[in-house]
Amino acid sequence: MRNLLSRFFGAWWFVPALLLAVCGLSFGVLIPWLGFYWDDWPLAWFTQVLGPQGFVGYAPYRPFSGVLYAISTAIVGKMPFGWQLYGILWRWLAAVSLWWLLRLVWPKRERVALLTALLFLAYPGFSQQSIALIYSLYFLYYTFFLLSLAVMVWGLRSGQRRMLWTMLSLALAAGAMFSTEYFYGLELLRPLIIWIVLAGGGGDWREKSREVVRNWWPYLLLLVGVFAWRFSLASEETYAVTVFEVLAADPLGGAGGYVVTILTNAWEAVALAWARVFELNVLTKQGPLTKGLHWGVVVASAIAVTAFTYLRGTLGNNSKDENEGGSNDMLLLGIAALLVGGLSFWAAGLPLRLVYPWDRGFLPMAFGASLMAGWLLSLLGRWRWAQVGVGTLLVMAAISFHFQTGITYRQAWELQKDMFQQLVWRVPGLESNTVVLTAELENLVYYTDDSLTAPLNWIYAPDLASTEMPYMLNFVGPGWGGGLPELEPDNAIQQAYRQFIFRGSTSQALVMHYRKGQCLRVLDPLYDAHLPRLPEEIEGILTLSAPAEVVRAEGGAALPEQFGSELPKGWCYYFQQADLARQQGDWVQVAVLGDIAFELDESPNHASEYLPFIEGYAGVGEWQTALELAEKATEINPAVERMICDVWERQANGMPGGVLEKFECGG
Repeated sequence: MRNLLSRFFGAWWFVPALLLAVCGLSFGVLIPWLGFYWDDWPLAWFTQVLGPQGFVGYAPYRPFSGVLYAISTAIVGKMPFGWQLYGILWRWLAAVSLWWLLRLVWPKRERVALLTALLFLAYPGFSQQSIALIYSLYFLYYTFFLLSLAVMVWGLRSGQRRMLWTMLSLALAAGAMFSTEYFYGLELLRPLIIWIVLAGGGGDWREKSREVVRNWWPYLLLLVGVFAWRFSLASEETYAVTVFEVLAADPLGGAGGYVVTILTNAWEAVALAWARVFELNVLTKQGPLTKGLHWGVVVASAIAVTAFTYLRGTLGNNSKDENEGGSNDMLLLGIAALLVGGLSFWAAGLPLRLVYPWDRGFLPMAFGASLMAGWLLSLLGRWRWAQVGVGTLLVMAAISFHFQTGITYRQAWELQKDMFQQLVWRVPGLESNTVVLTAELENLVYYTDDSLTAPLNWIYAPDLASTEMPYMLNFVGPGWGGGLPELEPDNAIQQAYRQFIFRGSTSQALVMHYRKGQCLRVLDPLYDAHLPRLPEEIEGILTLSAPAEVVRAEGGAALPEQFGSELPKGWCYYFQQADLARQQGDWVQVAVLGDIAFELDESPNHASEYLPFIEGYAGVGEWQTALELAEKATEINPAVERMICDVWERQANGMPGGVLEKFECGG
């Protein structure tokens, strides 16, 4: 029996299987409820319009990334579920690649290699795994980079077919570097890794240094060539490199600033990234099912990591050298990785912060942070239970963090679906070349106006087959609207959207407002001039909104299949339908919808949501009902009284006496 268990826990596939299980527990449980986020939407929409082949040449400054996107989209398709699985696949393969690399560099440190790979897999410094269409490819690039290092070390260790292994390693490195600049800094670690591998054989340090140079120079040539191309020939296509300007303007101050930034980010990557696992309290607002699922995932991961890591060390083929304590080489490599990991971000002046979206910069820092964590665990080598126990606690905490972060992505997806579903109910058709304007949607934290432009076009132009884009969504307010002209009537709008172009006018605009817990508002200056608590940035552009000119009642728009089934037709459905009927002056239809809506178990979310029905009932002469609803609305929020007075003014014919006085509408 012991021999059977030894073969099981010592099998070559055991560690990859354990890493896959932990990856699934960390990121896979909530997949059915996740969707597209941030730049996922534009890329999925590009696939819809242009096909996978449209990605070839998609990003000239990252030429190989377009090829990989084309291949990936051809395989995965356009549905969020497939991309979430694809993201997990490549995160897992990146962790397996790191584990293989560590086993090659330190063959006698198997348990530490496993724990380090687990910590890399669950690293909490990067919280954007759910943005799967984008970051599945970044973990693919990460895998290329780590495999390039592993293949290089394999060639050094084997001593055979070194040219073949070097060529393969160079190809993988080039694939990563021509796809993204994220891992440029980590390329500088190659000579140190070569030194660590060669130093294990003893010998004179001068000879080792010459051997390092002989093995590194092909990679150095590749790196210099890519740097020269990426930051000069392609500089106009991407973020500007600001480091030289900063140093030229103030050499001492600039250098000091970079030193502080690098050391601060290194500390954040190693310590604060793990401290953030205790900051989330998303679970407190969840139901018992979600809480139970969370704790089930955490406990299952704890059992798997503790039992299998310990048993592999006991029954597998672990070396006794595991008990010798820490490895100075691992410490040195970890420190070096932290000091160069964020090079591309620092050179471009981009911030690294442990908040969305800036924690993407900690993706390359995960390599050094995991090595440092692995080194700290190696200090506990003589106390196996303590080593495995501490490692397990860190993995458990990280999995809890990722699960709770996943809940926030699920909530954002649900809110986005609710917003677009209500928009379709309210706007069945939309005239081409319409710009949709709104304030920043604070509750949709993982979306920008660029993100939401893609589903807007997918909804209202599902058969688009050209690069002339018919719709654009723009946030207005501080930090937004950079591509817009002055927001005054009759100003032309022309905005680029990757390969696409939008041409419109400020006189063909639709202004909307969406707030969690309320119905979406498609604003009309005729009806909403006195709507309470409108954001200032929307108040300033309200007069541009022209729903009567751009909204088509017969359009038949529907959400694309990525959103899943249509939401239940509750209060907001009838509100949107009534608001559309009010726009058309169809008071009979408004009253009919009101009769249905007020029989629901739901009630208005905001006092102003009574207004279409108040006007509808007044329009058909049902003044008693209109007055009762008006009284309810003012009881809920007296600030809607001016809107109600506007209704009485528009529906003055047949109005009973004393109404204006009752609602203080004089003057």
